[in-house]
Amino acid sequence: MMRNLCLSMAGMLVCAGLAFAAAKSGLEVGTDVPAFYVQDVTGKFAGEKPLCYRCRYSNRPVVTVFTHNPDAKIEELVKKIDKTVGEHERDKMAAFVVVLSDKPKDQEAKLKEIAKKAGGLKNVPLTTFENADGPAEYKLS
Repeated sequence: MMRNLCLSMAGMLVCAGLAFAAAKSGLEVGTDVPAFYVQDVTGKFAGEKPLCYRCRYSNRPVVTVFTHNPDAKIEELVKKIDKTVGEHERDKMAAFVVVLSDKPKDQEAKLKEIAKKAGGLKNVPLTTFENADGPAEYKLS
């Protein structure tokens, strides 16, 4: 069951990643996942000080989506991930979306709109990270 879930989620992320062309991006397999702080916009910590969801979720299976464009494609992906995380609550699955921006405050209204259109996300907080390049250790392209 968990294997199928992981394969399904990996497939979704691969499809999303094709948009980034052939550029090498992200952490190497087996690398420790570094901590980084985000501003929660739609989750239960919205409006509070920045937090580290990577730290909060610890060793749980986690889907993290990095994007620059919170658009309709991200909205559809987030709805699917929210549903999947809810279906695998007993496996302690978790997820969060990170909008990378040099002006993160400018993204907040769009993230709130996405959450509202999605019918209120129950399992996937939408967050911002103050740097369009993302956390340096993650080597995102």
